[in-house]
Amino acid sequence: MCRSSMNNRPKSHDPEIIASVVEHLTPNVLKWMQAVDPDSETEDFLDTLTEAISSPFTDDDGYKLAKYFDDLDPDEHLVEILSEAGSLRYDATKKACEKWAAENNVQPIPEGTKVRRKGHADYGIGEVIDSYPDARQCVCFPDKGHGVQRGGQLTHGSIVAVEELEVVIVEDVTKINRVSANNQ
Repeated sequence: MCRSSMNNRPKSHDPEIIASVVEHLTPNVLKWMQAVDPDSETEDFLDTLTEAISSPFTDDDGYKLAKYFDDLDPDEHLVEILSEAGSLRYDATKKACEKWAAENNVQPIPEGTKVRRKGHADYGIGEVIDSYPDARQCVCFPDKGHGVQRGGQLTHGSIVAVEELEVVIVEDVTKINRVSANNQ
């Protein structure tokens, strides 16, 4: 069961997410192992695969993950199999976040809403320009130097979990902008 408290949104390296990735990769890795070495011992295989997927240093890169199987002389086929780890991790995390949001009654923030990141006053006021409503995440353009500007326009925002945002009332935006202009 994934984390259930409001402050504990599921993360991509949670044990439940890792277990899901390992579960999905296991059949194909076992087939590969049997094809490479029919006499290979498979008892330590799950520990090795779990260790590889748990590592923060592999970046779900199939080549880096395959290095954990060096004793079996990994090849491009194993690298291809393990390269699925990133998308499997993304899908499992998204599904867990959707479940978590539903269990905790986390509501999406509508597009066009002015927001501020909690605890990050230096980001200024931003606007929700897109959202992932099922996972309760928003794409926000900050109004202070943290977005990418092209031709005077912000072109890239940040994907932020809704629980990390606070809605800013439009009247407050004017007051905040006036105060920060006076402080410069």
